[in-house]
Amino acid sequence: MNKTTQSIDHVPDAYMVRAKELCEWLGIGRATLWRWQREGNICKPVRLSPGVTAWTVGDIRIWLKSRSRG
Repeated sequence: MNKTTQSIDHVPDAYMVRAKELCEWLGIGRATLWRWQREGNICKPVRLSPGVTAWTVGDIRIWLKSRSRG
């Protein structure tokens, strides 16, 4: 089990995670996260309000599993 999986194991699937926290979990920078999102290499975030975007932990888990298979 890697560091990312350990970090999100205790969090419910419905939890919304903002870019800063997601970057910490994934061990990447914000520019990389937004580039991945723009290129379609990560699951789509949810716009909560103008200027507030987040990802659901459930979607992140599914995305991580799909990456580990390929």
